[in-house]
Amino acid sequence: MKLKILRLVTGALLSVINIGHALANVNHNLTDSSGYPYRDLVQRFDEVKIRYSDANELNRINCSVEVKLQGQGFTASTQTARAKDFDSTPLKTCISRGEAIELLAKTF
Repeated sequence: MKLKILRLVTGALLSVINIGHALANVNHNLTDSSGYPYRDLVQRFDEVKIRYSDANELNRINCSVEVKLQGQGFTASTQTARAKDFDSTPLKTCISRGEAIELLAKTF
């Protein structure tokens, strides 16, 4: 009986952890410390969103950056990147330095 209860509790906890992990993947805070131009994107635009999904390859993701300033939106081209790079620096991974600079130029 105790073993059965322990299995149920363990199963319930794993379900909560998996749900929490899935929710965590949906919403990242963009406090990127990669410096110019990535930090400036976060500071100058009203909204910065990273859209991503699993790529067909193992440990790879597809992602793109969407920014909005005064109601006008811009989207960078889609990148394919290693999941490890995305976890450490999501913004830098999902937009090239050149595209980030181009987007910043639109804020002047």
